Amino acid sequence: MNNIVEPIIEERSISRDLAAGTVAIPTVDIFFSEEIPSRSQFELTHFANFIDVPAAWGAITWSVRVNGMGVAPPFDAIKDQYGLAAEPRPIVPIKARGGDKIEIVISNTFPATVGIGLAIRFKKGRGKE
Repeated sequence: MNNIVEPIIEERSISRDLAAGTVAIPTVDIFFSEEIPSRSQFELTHFANFIDVPAAWGAITWSVRVNGMGVAPPFDAIKDQYGLAAEPRPIVPIKARGGDKIEIVISNTFPATVGIGLAIRFKKGRGKE
């Protein structure tokens, strides 16, 4: 099996700025999920998270997972604000390829429901044939 990800052809940049919702207690929710079609590729390139209750930082955990496994730190367990909603922070790209599933999962141990938001940017497209 070849683990090399080739450059994306027909590249498209997509912004999902300010996707918002709530996370109840105690819970683990999938806030973003993308299944990568065969012969396609995906790169998460920018990330920002936010909550509406500052006291809840540390009790809300964000995790980026590929095929159910957390990716390398810090994206396997983010407990603080990372980036700004208006301008998500550039990151070392988190890559997935055809057949993979990428998810952003949120868990809440704060003793109340918390408003949350996510701003990400990613590229996806067809890989080399």
